[in-house]
Amino acid sequence: MKTLGMSNYNDIPNNISKYITHIQLQEKKKSTLGEVIAINENKIFVKVRENSRLRKGANLLLRRRYDGNVQKRLRDLDEIKTIVKDQSEWSKAFSTTNRYYWTITEYNDLERNDPHWGSFQTLPLRIEIKLTEVFDSTATAHVAKKQYPWVNIKPGDELYLK
Repeated sequence: MKTLGMSNYNDIPNNISKYITHIQLQEKKKSTLGEVIAINENKIFVKVRENSRLRKGANLLLRRRYDGNVQKRLRDLDEIKTIVKDQSEWSKAFSTTNRYYWTITEYNDLERNDPHWGSFQTLPLRIEIKLTEVFDSTATAHVAKKQYPWVNIKPGDELYLK
């Protein structure tokens, strides 16, 4: 069978999965209102997506795109590991939640090359920002709420509606 670029029926599940992932990425991009371009102390500089209609005072959430890049994820968790000197403190922070991401458990799984993680595309940073100034294509903001104090905002982090 040579239709749709498939050489045999075994390619069908893989191609369907790729197509679904492609559609999901397109939808996520539509809902992205902008992205962080720089951080200077407490001030966040944002590139605003055209026609986003964002206004001063808007509260937005941040997420980070990984697209299955395990090494990028490990680098982020390594940063946390250096910030939180006592790993029991890191574990204790999540002991009352059923969360997996951003935890020492996730870090250990990635270190062991646990294969279940790689399909994850984006993760919420659990950081809320408030826009302080909005211009044509840029804006400034500050952190309004931060659930995990050791997770840092980085250029490329995406903004979406709360």
